[in-house]
Amino acid sequence: MSRIIDATIVHNEKYTTVAVYVKFLRFIIWSVVKGNPNDCEDVKIKFTPNKLKTPQKLRDNFFGGFIMNRIQEIDNKPKTSEKEQEIIVKEVLKNEEEFWNSDVGKSLINDYEKSKAIQ
Repeated sequence: MSRIIDATIVHNEKYTTVAVYVKFLRFIIWSVVKGNPNDCEDVKIKFTPNKLKTPQKLRDNFFGGFIMNRIQEIDNKPKTSEKEQEIIVKEVLKNEEEFWNSDVGKSLINDYEKSKAIQ
């Protein structure tokens, strides 16, 4: 998920809980705009006092369920065509070192290393 930008409005079947989800490369914004989410006091942004509690725990089944479903949706999307893959490879090879040092490159390396560890 670190390689995509994504956004949507999320709701349950009865629309009693509605949230906004925005995903940039390195962070996620999640805001419940209607309803009462589970206890997520640890992750609320507070501007005073300036203390960040760590580690943070997210105890919100609504958000967790959404994230798991979103990951599955992304994994099941059609892959790029061979022509598109050739264009991507050509662009990467123009400056391969810069690519591998970029956020996307680092994310790909991280995914590869994690997949090797699982096997």
